[in-house]
Amino acid sequence: MAGGAVARHSFSMQGDSIVGQLGPSAEQQGKSRMFYVWSSIASVVLVIAGVALAVMGNAAGWVLVVFAAVMWAGLFLTLRYMKQAQP
Repeated sequence: MAGGAVARHSFSMQGDSIVGQLGPSAEQQGKSRMFYVWSSIASVVLVIAGVALAVMGNAAGWVLVVFAAVMWAGLFLTLRYMKQAQP
């Protein structure tokens, strides 16, 4: 594999043929879910901090809220479309 890419193709025996199982393993799916949960928690913390700053009169708080929302939405959409693309 060029560039250090990791193969995601595993094989299993069913009868006399080898059947490929495409897609991420259970461990990779679990890590993705954990990353998603932690990033969701971080986004909520950023939104709360941004709203607190905005309420105290700092306009940069709203920028922080928008930044957190855009980053979380990007992660959500990326994971959703990656999951749909799997066979």
